[in-house]
Amino acid sequence: MHVRTGLPVGGLSRFDHTQQRLDLPYVVNVASVSGEADLQPLTKDELRSAYPDKGEQMNIFRLMILSEILSFCLIARDYKPPTSLNNQIKLTNYGHEKVQAFAKKRIPIPEARAICFLEFSWIDLLVDHKATDPKAVQEEIGKQIRERAIIYPFIFGRELYDKAYEKLDPEKRELDVADTLDFLSETPQGVFQMHEYVTGPFGLLSSEELRFYQPQRSANLIHCSDKSCQSTPRPLLDRY
Repeated sequence: MHVRTGLPVGGLSRFDHTQQRLDLPYVVNVASVSGEADLQPLTKDELRSAYPDKGEQMNIFRLMILSEILSFCLIARDYKPPTSLNNQIKLTNYGHEKVQAFAKKRIPIPEARAICFLEFSWIDLLVDHKATDPKAVQEEIGKQIRERAIIYPFIFGRELYDKAYEKLDPEKRELDVADTLDFLSETPQGVFQMHEYVTGPFGLLSSEELRFYQPQRSANLIHCSDKSCQSTPRPLLDRY
């Protein structure tokens, strides 16, 4: 018998465009708005072939990692991508074409640009890796983390576990976005690392040690009353 409830909470996913992402209530992605749904996205080998320069490859890689980190954050329904972040994201001609396609669907330009950054590529790069400075994007994402405009759950230790016991109704199996953010309020920003980038209370830092521990939406909020049980259920901290 499990004595605590697994509680899915609101978030956004890079590959799920039935938005909660950036407050968009639309079912959209680059392929769906451009009539390219039948086409295959760029593969890693195609990217390497198209951009053989090692410096360019590293810039693309860093920007893709930043895009992936941003895609895992939790946001409020009224979140809007800040102008300061959008200004640092430079799009290719292909990306600008897709923004205009989004605009025809009545999706605001800032949100459309943010979608392009999160998706990053389809049959070509959406983000201009030569004109976009990874360090500037890193700083803007870090600022959003420090200001708690975007949230990563702190999954280590007992903090969320104990708060779930004290604050959450054990009979309630779902949290809406507002309840999610209320639950995570006054808890530390989650610490995760992808390549050199580390999330946490100080924003988005760079580490000299490289590792991949991507942001998660699961945490140990329940336990089993059977002492012989060897598994630890991990309730999803995910889309509502």
